[in-house]
Amino acid sequence: MPYLNVFAIYFYGDIPTYLGGGKPVDVRLLVNSEETQKQLEPLGISFTKNKCLTTNVKLLYVSDTEYAVLTDKDAKTGKTRAITIKKDIVNAVYYIPALQ
Repeated sequence: MPYLNVFAIYFYGDIPTYLGGGKPVDVRLLVNSEETQKQLEPLGISFTKNKCLTTNVKLLYVSDTEYAVLTDKDAKTGKTRAITIKKDIVNAVYYIPALQ
């Protein structure tokens, strides 16, 4: 059991999802309206100058109804947080190629 804990803590998050790991994927989300943009900004999601397109966020999980992402670092605390976004407010997901 200790080996499983070590693996989960130190290695799982570095393994790409296509190999069964838990490494987040960099994406940009195109949301359906400026109103949606205004609702997501207070939650820590930043947007580009092009309306309704987020800056890079870390995609953690995709379900049938929502996306789980990590927000940008909070200016006050310096921490990120995980939030879920309903799929019906997202028009497109742009996957950013990993240059590693």
